[in-house]
Amino acid sequence: QKNALADEVGQLSARAATLQAQLGQMRAKQELAEQKLAYALQLLEQAKQTAQQARATAQAAQTQVENAQLEFVAYAQASYMSGTIGGTTGSLLTADDPNVLLQQGALEQYQSSHQLGAINDLQRAKVGKSNADAAARKAVLAQTSAADAAAQAKQAADDAVTATIAQEQQVQQSIAANQTKLDAARLQLETLNGQRAKYEAWQKEQARLAELRRKRA
Repeated sequence: QKNALADEVGQLSARAATLQAQLGQMRAKQELAEQKLAYALQLLEQAKQTAQQARATAQAAQTQVENAQLEFVAYAQASYMSGTIGGTTGSLLTADDPNVLLQQGALEQYQSSHQLGAINDLQRAKVGKSNADAAARKAVLAQTSAADAAAQAKQAADDAVTATIAQEQQVQQSIAANQTKLDAARLQLETLNGQRAKYEAWQKEQARLAELRRKRA
């Protein structure tokens, strides 16, 4: 009986350690899910900021396009209103002073250069806006993806918490029941050990008395 009780105590002790390990694993799984959720929320916040910056850049690019368009239209209107008829040939025929002709040629060259500058500005503004719009669309897609990932992480964390609570209750009940059995088995084993010690002490005492009687005889 003593050996059987000792084996039972050993098995119950191992069972207690196993249950405690299961409890720790469940809690670790819950903590990991919560950490993943925190990381997903961090990525979502970063994606929101990136998308906001991209929208602001796209809006600034739109403003640049509008300004470039206004500048080009204003230049075209001014050139049309102040333009001369007949070009260089007409100037040669009508100019009274060669200096005036030279000044007019310089003006036309300036206007031509300014026209090319306005066109280039408008083209660069449109390219910039196209790139900014593409970056903004990409940022919105990234934000949507981050939001989906955060929602999934939130659901996983909630499921982990729910599962941990339910399983922890069961494991705690098992731990309590196992501890009750372990305490009872230990008590029985200690009782048997106490009885064995008393019996061994009685045997020693009987042997001592027998030795005294033998010496007296």
